[in-house]
Amino acid sequence: MITRTTRLLLVVASLLLAAGAAVHALAFRIALPVVDASGLPRFYLGSFKSLWLLDSITQLVVTAILAAILLKQLPPSRGLLWLLAVIPVATGAMLYAFLGPFAPEYVFLITAVLLVAAGWRVPPYRAASLSQ
Repeated sequence: MITRTTRLLLVVASLLLAAGAAVHALAFRIALPVVDASGLPRFYLGSFKSLWLLDSITQLVVTAILAAILLKQLPPSRGLLWLLAVIPVATGAMLYAFLGPFAPEYVFLITAVLLVAAGWRVPPYRAASLSQ
């Protein structure tokens, strides 16, 4: 069972990810002409475009998993939430490594902290004994 506080942590994390996915997907239209005019070889143009949109898709997939937990379609587990927290941490770290300080990195960090905190509040998974 998810407590009210845990539910709030998950709702805020999912809203941050959904908003980030939407903003990032909308920004694709702004980036597209710049990338197309860059003169990069076709392979790198395609890679940039696909990776740009894949970031939005990844955020939406994590949001969908959190929605499934919140709607009681998927049982919450500490391990799952902590594993999901790796995604925004890794994304934020890569942004920082390649772009330097940038606002979305902090949103990813906040999201990861929310997921870790929510995971901490979920009881650890206990497998049923095989000897029963």
